Amino acid sequence: MKSLLENWQKFLDESIDEAKYGKKLFVGYDGEETPTDRLFSLELIASLKSFILDSTLETKKELLSFLLKLDDEIKKGNLVEYMSELKPPTGKVYRGRFGMTFDQAKKEGLFPITVSDPDALADKNGVVQVSSGGTFVPRPSDFTSWTYEKITATNFTAVGFHGDRAEQLAKSGTGFFSVIMETDASEPGFMLNHNEIHDLKDSYEHEVLYIGGPLKLTKVYYRWYEPSLRIYSWTRPAEAEMLKRTITPLEPDDTEIVL
Repeated sequence: MKSLLENWQKFLDESIDEAKYGKKLFVGYDGEETPTDRLFSLELIASLKSFILDSTLETKKELLSFLLKLDDEIKKGNLVEYMSELKPPTGKVYRGRFGMTFDQAKKEGLFPITVSDPDALADKNGVVQVSSGGTFVPRPSDFTSWTYEKITATNFTAVGFHGDRAEQLAKSGTGFFSVIMETDASEPGFMLNHNEIHDLKDSYEHEVLYIGGPLKLTKVYYRWYEPSLRIYSWTRPAEAEMLKRTITPLEPDDTEIVL
């Protein structure tokens, strides 16, 4: 990774040369001027794939500095020769979120909450709701992953996908929301075209990255989970079929929500 960032800084400090990194930024052995330039291309795609396949905090931290510099160059109008790889296709993209507490939801304001106490949400337990608009405010100097595939985003909202976290919340008696945010990849700040990056074409997540400030949303789908009203595997392990019904993820449809 150190070599990757050093080569990237060298790339930014020098004038952009279409042939320097070959025909494509994310391809090695396609006409790079030097072995060092070739190594940069190879390490770039390896680092990106590492994050796509295993998006841990460690792999995210490794990519962050590079991606911020990349985003800055795009905003300056540089990297024109490589925009086919960097500019994502237009279309709806989604990000699933799990374990958003009542206080966190109130603070973020992604969707309207008209009650002052989470106990008042008991009658909405397990009910999928949808709101139009909203604004997502990422953490400063960070990037987030989004997907063109609805099913990928819905999987990230399932209780079964977050077993340890769900168990922790349930045992503490803390209710929480599962959320899917929807926006369009044409919004400024999105980057990565999986269709043009050879090594990512077969990735089932069809991922796109967002780097920037507040992001306008088109819709927000959300569902409240009240632990006291649910049956979980760690409390009633014999009722597996009931558990399956309680961990159904959110699933956005073009019109409404389907559970």
